[in-house]
Amino acid sequence: MKNITFLLALVAIFSLSSFANSQTNSVELQDGGGTLISQHASIEEAYNAIPATITQAYIIEILSSYAGTSELFPISLTIRSGSSSVNTITIRPDAGIPAKSFHQVILQE
Repeated sequence: MKNITFLLALVAIFSLSSFANSQTNSVELQDGGGTLISQHASIEEAYNAIPATITQAYIIEILSSYAGTSELFPISLTIRSGSSSVNTITIRPDAGIPAKSFHQVILQE
């Protein structure tokens, strides 16, 4: 009985720790004007929410809660058709995030 209780406790601990590291809503997908479209746990997840053919500009904004733990490196960004000087995809940190902090998270330094 003690073994079963111990195993259940271990499963609960691992489940909660992975949930805590999931970084829900740490990356935002916005239209070119900055209007929120959706929130994601990773840059790649937000990028994959963009249609295969783009008809407007998109911004992937990394929030201060982003730590890179939900990311699978290297991040895979596939080609989107419809891109132009107006229809762009920009990946950037949220305003107020120091560039050094952002650099450390992305490069896992």
